[in-house]
Amino acid sequence: EENTDAVRLDWFQQLKLALNWFRPLEVTPKAGIRQTYYNKDRQGSDRTGDRDIISGQWNTGVETSLKLFRLFHVKSNFMGLNLNGLRHVLTPTVVYDLIHRPTVANDLLSFTSASGSTSRINFGVENKLQTRRPDASGKLRSVDLGRLLIGVPYDFRNNGNKRGGRLGDWNFDFETYPLP
Repeated sequence: EENTDAVRLDWFQQLKLALNWFRPLEVTPKAGIRQTYYNKDRQGSDRTGDRDIISGQWNTGVETSLKLFRLFHVKSNFMGLNLNGLRHVLTPTVVYDLIHRPTVANDLLSFTSASGSTSRINFGVENKLQTRRPDASGKLRSVDLGRLLIGVPYDFRNNGNKRGGRLGDWNFDFETYPLP
C-alpha cells in the first residue's frame, strides 16, 4: 500500500535594487533563492522513501523599464466622468530571468517541486490613462481610468527547449474603472 500524504513548506526570498539611471529609465537587478522542504519523497512498491528532503533553487535576472507620458488639457464632466486633464503613460519593459534547476529532481517527489532550468526574456508594454479627481478634502489626486498590459515571453535554448529559442503566448490584460 502506498502512503500518499505529504507535507511541503516553501520559502522564497528575492533581493531587488531599483536603480534610476537617467530620469525615465529604471534598471532593477535581482537575485533570489527558493528552498522547499518535503517530509518524504515519492514512494514506490520497491522502496520506503526518503524523509526530510530540502530542495534548493536559485534565480537571477534584471528588469528594465522606461516611463513615457503625455498630458492632454481636457476638462469635462461628460457622462459624470469628472475629467480634470488626461495623462497617457506608456511603459515598455524588458525582464530577463535565469532560473537554475532544483537540487532535487521533480520525478523523486510526490508533486512538482519547482520549475526546471529556465532562461527567459519577457517583452511588455503598459498603456495607462489617468486623470485627476478631487478627494474627500477637495484636493485633486491622480486616478487611473484604464490600463492595458501586453506581453510576450521568449525562452532561450536550455534543458527544456533543445531545438532553440521559442516565442511564447501573447498576454493581454485590460482593466478599466472610468467612473468616480
